[in-house]
Amino acid sequence: MEDLNNLIRRARHGSIEAENQIFSRFSELIEREADAIWHRLKDESAFRWECYCSIKRALKKYDEGKGKFESLVKKNIMRTRSKFLAENRRPGIEISLEGLTESGYDPPDRGKDVEKTLLEQETEGMIIEKVAALARGDAKKNKRVISCWLDGLTDTEAAKELALRSGSAVATQQKYVQRFKKRCQAALA
Repeated sequence: MEDLNNLIRRARHGSIEAENQIFSRFSELIEREADAIWHRLKDESAFRWECYCSIKRALKKYDEGKGKFESLVKKNIMRTRSKFLAENRRPGIEISLEGLTESGYDPPDRGKDVEKTLLEQETEGMIIEKVAALARGDAKKNKRVISCWLDGLTDTEAAKELALRSGSAVATQQKYVQRFKKRCQAALA
């Protein structure tokens, strides 16, 4: 591999090949950051694009006497991450049992003629509203946990499902599911 400083000099003089080699050196970092925050982004590709643009800006700004290029790029990517998360916050998404039925969940008693008293219907409606209100924050993750519970999965199985989707540790997701369960129980009490 060619020395990074030589690549920087060549890229500043217009070498697209050198610029692409620099991008490839930092692509793993960008992918790792994108994978870590995918669930909080509206558009992952826009985040990645902004990271590559920050590398281009670092190429123009870099001065060998003031530090390492790698440090400058990492700092720019972390700034991009912070800026992107602040600007691209997802609005809270309401989650309801009706919304889950539209997305493929079919409750076991669906299609049966079940008579409910007005009180039972009001109570169920209040519970659905409270659960939907709890879904603030990471709506995708909360919806997935609720969907797992509705499918009859245990907390551990729900955590495994989240871990598979996010690529994180099961233990971390178990803590998240436990905290979310406590919030749900407190709100429904």
